[in-house]
Amino acid sequence: MPMQGREEGGASGFIKGAAFGTVSLMKNTVEGSFGFVQSLSGQLSKLLLVAAIDEDYLGEREEKLLTEKPRNFVEGVGYGCQTAVDSLKSGVFGVVFRPYIGA
Repeated sequence: MPMQGREEGGASGFIKGAAFGTVSLMKNTVEGSFGFVQSLSGQLSKLLLVAAIDEDYLGEREEKLLTEKPRNFVEGVGYGCQTAVDSLKSGVFGVVFRPYIGA
């Protein structure tokens, strides 16, 4: 892009091409990083769910994943935060109250 810009617009074309390339590099780096973190956390979550062996929670979680899909980045972040809070509440409830309920 910078060389093509230089040929078409001289020095200013070169600068525009370099800027476009830099922005593209940054965008793809951020997208790749988020994709990696998403994949890693998803696999870790699946591993912990298998270890938990709570059929009710597994069914509820699968239903939520199928019905609630974020449409954009902001919704995805909100959905992720809400899911984290719900998971934390469920975990604390399970550790504190499940022994009494099952006993």
